[in-house]
Amino acid sequence: MRTSIAVLLTTVFLATACGGPVTPTHPRNERSFGFKEVMPALANADLPWYGGMIERSSENGMTVSYGKELTPDQIREFWPAALEAEGWKVKEPSLSGNGRLDALLELPDGRGGTLTIRPEGTVWWVILIIND
Repeated sequence: MRTSIAVLLTTVFLATACGGPVTPTHPRNERSFGFKEVMPALANADLPWYGGMIERSSENGMTVSYGKELTPDQIREFWPAALEAEGWKVKEPSLSGNGRLDALLELPDGRGGTLTIRPEGTVWWVILIIND
């Protein structure tokens, strides 16, 4: 009981000390633990993690996996909206029969890229690629 109260008080103290709770533009919990970092172009972006895990990451790309954390419709809705909120343009989105979404990207600095959201068994992948 004392441990629970201590944890609650610590949480309240930290939230107050940090300026109170902050509501992100795209509400989400933290991403799942992994050894990969967010790609540099999105390092400070407000992305819809909802427990997704970064499987691959490089200077010009990132792959995030989702199991049951989000529905496919939520993934297809949240990721393009989050990228657009960061100044990226999502162009020519195309939805296929299995739910796959493909779109072209234009970054704020003018570079191009692609966004792919696709199923593979029970896992959904969000794949971002920036062209050099």
